Amino acid sequence: MNGGGRTLQWSGLLLLWGTLLPALVALLVVLAPAGLSTLASLFRRSLIGSALMALIIGGAGLILARPMMLLFYGQAYEAAVPPLKVLAGGSIFVFCTWILHSAAIAMNLDRRLVGTTAIGLVANIALNIAFIPSRGITGAAWATVIAEAVTVTLLYLQVHRRLAAAGPSS
Repeated sequence: MNGGGRTLQWSGLLLLWGTLLPALVALLVVLAPAGLSTLASLFRRSLIGSALMALIIGGAGLILARPMMLLFYGQAYEAAVPPLKVLAGGSIFVFCTWILHSAAIAMNLDRRLVGTTAIGLVANIALNIAFIPSRGITGAAWATVIAEAVTVTLLYLQVHRRLAAAGPSS
């Protein structure tokens, strides 16, 4: 199988995971009226599960970045290994963002979600401007990971604050 076919297989796996996320959003929205404590429990379990999955997949990506790149695309793409490692290491932020987006939507934090996304976008653009001239494509990867970390931190604080304000008996 050629590199394009293998890439399609990996894309299919990520697409499958992506189709499960709307189901999680729906579940969170359905549970929201039952009380924020029920939602908080599902949120915590989902966030931990997603972080663990990211550690496994991201860890595998870190370890296998070079062999996979060379196997799928050949020596011509070896320069893509460092940015791939950076992005694989930052996958924990992407995976957690998915859960945090679902929780924010379920808790009617839509406006804050849009604001947080805008802050992440501005951070990514600013970091790209700062990092790309000196670090090239790896700098772009670092900019993306750092911007995702900013977004995750802001979203987590907002969701956590909403859950804490509701108290343990909601």
